[in-house]
Amino acid sequence: MKDGVKILSRPDYLSIEIAQQKLEQEGIPAFIMDKRDSSYPGILGTVELYVDSPHVDRAKEIIAE
Repeated sequence: MKDGVKILSRPDYLSIEIAQQKLEQEGIPAFIMDKRDSSYPGILGTVELYVDSPHVDRAKEIIAE
């Protein structure tokens, strides 16, 4: 992934991982970036989901379903 675009951000890892699996089942590569503070998990920071820019529109449609 050269130019990842953030399409989803949540405080919990599980919902992001489920979204990533949905995208990959549709053939859209996605990666997760965990930006939570390890000292305060679940309180500070978010987990973010990224896809390549050509896939942004389709990825957002899949996530919205």
